[in-house]
Order: sequence, then C-alpha cells, then structure tokens
Amino acid sequence: MSIRKLAISAICVSTFAAPVISSAFAAETTSITESSVTTEVEYFSDGEANLEDLMSPEDLAVELQRQELEALLSGEELFPRAMPAVEGELFVLVDMSEQRLWVYQNGQQTDTWLVSTGTNARKCPPTRSTCYIARTPVGTFKPQRMHARYTSQLWRARMDWAIFIHGGIALHMTEDVGRLGTRASGGCIRQHNRDAEKLFRLVQAYGMANTTVQIRE
Repeated sequence: MSIRKLAISAICVSTFAAPVISSAFAAETTSITESSVTTEVEYFSDGEANLEDLMSPEDLAVELQRQELEALLSGEELFPRAMPAVEGELFVLVDMSEQRLWVYQNGQQTDTWLVSTGTNARKCPPTRSTCYIARTPVGTFKPQRMHARYTSQLWRARMDWAIFIHGGIALHMTEDVGRLGTRASGGCIRQHNRDAEKLFRLVQAYGMANTTVQIRE
C-alpha cells in the first residue's frame, strides 16, 4: 500500500468543518524530525513497504496526525475553523460549490448550515416580462441594509431576515427548505428560517460595519 493510500484510508476529513487544532497537538506534530520519519516515508513511497513496518504504533499515530494536518492546511477546498482573529468582527463565508455557509466570530468558526444560491440558469420573475440568468455574485461584501420582515415584489415571496449585500442580492429565509443544499435561487442566498434569523441577530449584535460576507465559487 502506498503512503498516499494509507493516509487516505486512515484519515477521515469532514468537508463541512475542519477540526480544532490545539497548541498541544501542533507541538506534538512538530516534534517529528526529517531523519526519523520524513526521509523514510519518501524512500518507501513507491509502495514497497507500509508505515506500519517502519514505526512503532505511537510514532505511526503521530505521523498520521502530521499527514492529516498537512492535508488540512494545504487543501484549498477545506475551510479552517480558525480565521485571522479580529476582536468584534463577524465573518460570513458562503461557498457555492458546497452550498454551505460558515459563521466566524472573532476569528473562530461558530456555526455552519446549508444554503441555496443562484441557479446560473434562466429565470423569469412572475411580475416581469423579461428573464435573466440567476447568478449569485462572487466577492467580498458588506451588509447594506437589513429587514426582519420583507416580501419580494419581484418574486412575490417572503424574504424575512433579509441582509442585503449587493443591490437586490440578500441573505434571507426561504420557505422552500427542501431545496437547501442545491442551486435554486434567483441569485440570493437562501437559508432555513431558524438559520436566517440567527445570522440576522448576529449581524445586529456585531453591526453591519463589523460584518464581512465573502462568497466563493
């Protein structure tokens, strides 16, 4: 078995939230030296031997933890639980490939839930004769206005707990909860009512000026 296959089979990494990496764990992983582990791993990486043949059970556990940490830190698709800590700042990350939102308070991940973003397909509002491509904008935004109760005149739909971030694009609740986790909206970021209210209250508490929303493809 190759080292790569061993690492994949031995480590289960959640794509929803990376695990907390304590200072004690970090100290333990840095204690591994190139001469005792890394050199041997590179030498036998052609599949002729396994890590189990080279190390004691204790050293093997530490090495697997090191590989997991390396995978977490190098994988662009994984989102760290810790962000640059800024006291009094609220950071909201929306990833459209995952159809998921992460909440960071003071640099630490505190919550995550499913969302629905734009379909990237043609949408025709019932109140207009023209159609458009329903895209959710990508970038970094600041909340512009907020409405605890809101009804879309364009779609004739409830958009309570609306946090507008870019023109008519908002994070808001949806009654179509069965489609959360898929691309289903006209461009906004839909959330379950309980999650939309939770985020709304957080933005109220931190203030719009201290809140940042980042949307990624």
